[in-house]
Amino acid sequence: MQSALHADADGTAVPASSPFLAVDDPATYTAAVEQFLTDPSPATVPVWTGGRPDLIASVGRAATVYAGVRRPPPHARGILLSPGTLPAGLAALIAPLAEEWLDEKELTAALFDEPGARRVAPDEGEGPGDGTTTDGPRTTGVAESRLGVGPADGPGVGGTAKDGDMLKGSRDGGTSGAAGPAPARSLVIAGLYEHFTLDPLWAALLAAAHRADVSITFLTGRDAASLAWFTAKQYARIAVDVQQLGMYTSTDRPLAPAGIHLRDERDVESEDVKTEILGARWRRIFFQGHGKDDSLNLADFTVCGLNETAPRAPGLLGPACAYGPTCYKPMDKLIQLREVRAAEIVLSSCNNAPFADAAIYDPKYQLMLNAIDGTAKDVVAAVTIHDSDRVENRVWMDAALSGAPSAPSLNAGISTAQPFPAYLHFGMAADDAGPIPEPPSVDPEPLLLTTSARLTAYLAGGLLPPNNPLRPRLGKLAAKVEGLVTRRSLAVRDQTGTMRSLLDDLQSLDQAIAARIAEDPENELSDYPAHFGDRSRLDTSSTAQVLCHCGRPAERYTRRALVPTALDTECVICPRCGDVSLRLPGAPTVLIHADDEAPQGGTLRVRLVVRGARTGPLRLGVYVPRYLRADCAVEPALHRIRVAPDEDREAEFILSLSADTSPQAYYLTAYAVQDLAVTMARRHFGVVPS
Repeated sequence: MQSALHADADGTAVPASSPFLAVDDPATYTAAVEQFLTDPSPATVPVWTGGRPDLIASVGRAATVYAGVRRPPPHARGILLSPGTLPAGLAALIAPLAEEWLDEKELTAALFDEPGARRVAPDEGEGPGDGTTTDGPRTTGVAESRLGVGPADGPGVGGTAKDGDMLKGSRDGGTSGAAGPAPARSLVIAGLYEHFTLDPLWAALLAAAHRADVSITFLTGRDAASLAWFTAKQYARIAVDVQQLGMYTSTDRPLAPAGIHLRDERDVESEDVKTEILGARWRRIFFQGHGKDDSLNLADFTVCGLNETAPRAPGLLGPACAYGPTCYKPMDKLIQLREVRAAEIVLSSCNNAPFADAAIYDPKYQLMLNAIDGTAKDVVAAVTIHDSDRVENRVWMDAALSGAPSAPSLNAGISTAQPFPAYLHFGMAADDAGPIPEPPSVDPEPLLLTTSARLTAYLAGGLLPPNNPLRPRLGKLAAKVEGLVTRRSLAVRDQTGTMRSLLDDLQSLDQAIAARIAEDPENELSDYPAHFGDRSRLDTSSTAQVLCHCGRPAERYTRRALVPTALDTECVICPRCGDVSLRLPGAPTVLIHADDEAPQGGTLRVRLVVRGARTGPLRLGVYVPRYLRADCAVEPALHRIRVAPDEDREAEFILSLSADTSPQAYYLTAYAVQDLAVTMARRHFGVVPS
């Protein structure tokens, strides 16, 4: 036995100022539609309720959201799914919502062909002797094949309005507020939910997803009465005092700009959001949480899709409440979606608007259909799964504040995470035509990725043992960077603070690395060329001949890492000097200038010419082999200079040799540290007797 879990609030009276005329009798509805479409200044739009008390209650609630009637700007084209299933009065009310109607077999043409001249409806012929059509935009075969045909027991029994009469209002200004023509490839697809199927709609959605000049919206309903109510709402004007914008999310903690009433994952745990949601009138309201076809979770609160007045479909699965007086969530925290007073409802959970042949549950429990049965003239819902998060939340808030349409804005955001659209717009989308906001870039700054790769190789590949003093600080930065590259973190449009924090961390660690090398030149990090090289192979395409600082030809090549815990290394080898330079790609370059010889007890002036991978600070140092250190002092211990990628910068070191230095050949190593990368360059020199 079906339990009445979410009965509507009592009271179905429609205020005198309501823009809707509720009609139960089919013939009366057909006549009312004809009168509405021919009246130059209609005060109300007819609604066929089909004897459904839930729709009568929604008409009453909607009178607090809408004030007045206006004709929405038509889409360029329309397609009516299974037109023979619609009452004639309803088909007539749908007809002005597109400038040209095509057969559903022409769906591809409707999307991508240039719209042609308006074709005359079969029952009208041409204008009087001049070869022109009569007084308004025409449909393509609609008057004969759709507008005059309806179920035997529906409103189409007699009294069907002529196509020319129905379309007069779009030209004569009879309903105020109409806008200009729609974009060339805008399309509205109308029909009962049972015809809202994967084939042919999914292919059309995929084809249109990557075309900025193509837009698709849908008009549907669980039955003809629901579709009649949803269509009538397209003609209603939103009351000027209905301006509240709200976001309720149980999965995120976004920052809300001024003008957005936000309840995030903390608030829905602690606030009475049910009373808040049902007690306000919303211009747009956005719900985000986990759920299925039938429900969307806001912590213990649940946005519910059950329409208790709808019949149960035999053989289809239902949620727990379909099989007994129970619910998987607290009963007192169920939010009946149909009772939310909103002009637009956005449902940002997975599969809350499934195709009729891809749904989990009986339509009786569908969130999207329940929203259509309520006050909303526009319902934005997800036809499939998606992984929307802070990027999409940020985009939606920007769209809501700027008057941009919700569905294309959300799909623009999620296009960086999946190759197919998730959100569909049910309704004409006539009230929000602003430009779609640019989604925040979710491409991390290259420096973030470079830093992450270096940290991974240093920490995960065995280069630094557990007791290396650099590991704790490197590990802390690795965890931070991993969080910074998430879509949620990158949803912050201004990354200035993020990058400033990263640069501060890098400078501090660069100093620690340089100081570590100065203190212990043979530390594990200094051994990275051998460690990574042993896990790499030569890239033969990278070889090139360059000039060594000794003036002789040298070979430059790259060894490509074989595993993600190693890094590529670039080597320069001179037949005389040996390994002249060892560096990571994207690391600084260092050239050493010094005399070939220095006397015992004398000094050797070493000049380093450096270019950085990017503009910013860099640490430089010089050391000599272990066997020379007792007889050689290097000053200063470190240099900090500002470098650029396209300009040479210099720093000078002095090697002071003791009088006891053995005369022989030696070498010195210069190293540069920037963004965790260490470049090492070597040069030979000799000590001669004084």
